[in-house]
Amino acid sequence: MKIILTGMMAWATGLVTVLAASYFLFEIPSMIDVSSFAVILFVSGSLLVALVYLPIFHWLRRNRDEEKILKFAPLIAVGMNAPVYIILYWITGNTCSLGEALLFLFGFVAFALVFGASYSKIYHNKFVS
Repeated sequence: MKIILTGMMAWATGLVTVLAASYFLFEIPSMIDVSSFAVILFVSGSLLVALVYLPIFHWLRRNRDEEKILKFAPLIAVGMNAPVYIILYWITGNTCSLGEALLFLFGFVAFALVFGASYSKIYHNKFVS
């Protein structure tokens, strides 16, 4: 249950980051932009958590020093976004503009930082108590 809440919190942070960056860098986002970014970030973020973050964090916690992993979890999560960065590079120009790709990049970096920090906090509390 904590992992689901962590994922939802990371998604909300990513969405707020995308909307704030859109507001300050480009223009006021319309409702279509807001709903499109929300759906795309939710679906891709859910897949990212289920297929990349959780298996890699589980493997790292099991096979490596847990304290070091938990200290650097946010940075590790940003590094695990490499498939997202590659996909954004490929689709820029064909499917979306450079501005949209940058907004998604900001959103996924915020998503990874919040998920990594929250994951670290959850499992650090398990080890301490």
